Amino acid sequence: MTNNLIIIFAASAAIVYLIRYLPLLVLHNVNIPRALNKFLHNLPVAILAALAFQFIFLKEGQLHHGLDNFYVIGLFACIFLALKTKNLAITVFGSISLLFFLNYFF
Repeated sequence: MTNNLIIIFAASAAIVYLIRYLPLLVLHNVNIPRALNKFLHNLPVAILAALAFQFIFLKEGQLHHGLDNFYVIGLFACIFLALKTKNLAITVFGSISLLFFLNYFF
């Protein structure tokens, strides 16, 4: 059984590596248009924002946006700290600390 598991892991690793490496091998001299490059650069942030906002504003499939939703308060704190400090660590730890405080005491 362990030999089969090792073979499965090795095959999975090889497939993932080839899927990521082959496009680089084939397209390494291709110049991507500036507009497409800008679009691709912003894509991970947009996907993460869509996932985060869905988690923040939806509760059991319903829109939940009042001040009794602690995640909305945490979002405002996160935006404020990010704009004020421009420091990722302070922004993350500050907003998480606020959410912990709100969930623990209220």
